[in-house]
Amino acid sequence: MTTHSFSLEDIRSRQAELDRLIYRRNRMEYLTGGLAAAFLLVIGLIALSGADTAADLARAAGFLLLTAGLGIAGIRLFRGSRPGSDGDLAATGREHLLSRRERERRLLASAWLWYVLPLVPGFVLVYLGTWMADPARPAFPLVAGAATFVFLVGVGLVNRAAARRLLREREEMMNELDDQALVDIARARAVEKGVRIDLDDC
Repeated sequence: MTTHSFSLEDIRSRQAELDRLIYRRNRMEYLTGGLAAAFLLVIGLIALSGADTAADLARAAGFLLLTAGLGIAGIRLFRGSRPGSDGDLAATGREHLLSRRERERRLLASAWLWYVLPLVPGFVLVYLGTWMADPARPAFPLVAGAATFVFLVGVGLVNRAAARRLLREREEMMNELDDQALVDIARARAVEKGVRIDLDDC
């Protein structure tokens, strides 16, 4: 059996790597989501100011709801992926690292709820307003609506796949930590009995 010491420094290193990955992902989400929200807000306000019909109002409301949906998703992402403090890490060690990964896994697994669903009402109103403006030509809202549906389902599936990958990594880490715990117990018993043991070469 070949072993290595799973020290606090190892835990800090793995935690830092996870935080870097989350930071890069979130930075991209905030950038793209913020630009999209700003664009939709401007379009919605312009559409609202010039609305003359129910169709115009529906589209304007749809753009504004999309803006709100992106805001909700951004806030939920920020709250759900905040890292713990160094003090918490030092106090809880292995449990902190495992719970950090589990929190991220739950966030990704529930993306359909906090990321996808808030966007649905806005899209529905936009395409409904487009159809209401010209009921004789439903092709565009139908095709665009179908494409949007496929996109949103894809977003949900991609996040669920990422959540499953995190679950596998967490299980592998738990097995590794369990193996290390057995080694620590063996070392402690050897010390109690006054037996000199070198587990690195076992």
